[in-house]
Amino acid sequence: MIEILRESPQQTWALILFLVIIIIYVFLYNDDARRFRYFFLSLYNKQYQVSYGRQSKVSGHFIPLLSLTTLLSASFLFSSYLGYCSKYSTYSVLFLYAALVLFSFLLLKWLVVCVLFYLFKRDKLFQEFMALSLHYINLFLTPIVFSTIYLYLTGSYNQKSINLLVSTTLVFLILAKLKTLSLMRNIISLGVLYIILYICAIEIAPFLWLLIGLNC
Repeated sequence: MIEILRESPQQTWALILFLVIIIIYVFLYNDDARRFRYFFLSLYNKQYQVSYGRQSKVSGHFIPLLSLTTLLSASFLFSSYLGYCSKYSTYSVLFLYAALVLFSFLLLKWLVVCVLFYLFKRDKLFQEFMALSLHYINLFLTPIVFSTIYLYLTGSYNQKSINLLVSTTLVFLILAKLKTLSLMRNIISLGVLYIILYICAIEIAPFLWLLIGLNC
């Protein structure tokens, strides 16, 4: 075990990070408990999309704040994974690096997706797609967020658990994308060939490639 992870339970900044994540969840629950409950039931219950689907085009603060907690947790998790093959001795440096890389990757991907929707004259569907995509990414990765916090605070945050969490995260991301694409019925009008290229090149392939790479 590298020194970074042996010292990680004493990292005050990490505890503050987890506290911020928990505070955000508490704030969202207190702000709109009904929406909060429907959100976590939305995989099996359509009430969330019925009540909030049309107004959830990333407006307001619910989806952005949930996305922030997911990004912070994912950055922490991937910085832990990078620690095994990195020369950095400062954990916070790895976290900032991971956050920057993840944010840049997501921003670039959203720009590519936006351009694709515009080229196929479906730019009005972009907000709907983005809202659905962020919704299911946050929904599928919320268990990862709490698992990471729990394992870290209980001293079980080691190489084995990190590898499992990273692999599970990538699998859940693929499932979230498949769920989003299955609901975007209007994309069918773009043509079957474009759908296949889109799914493989933009949404699923990068995560599948990372998953295979981690298991090699």
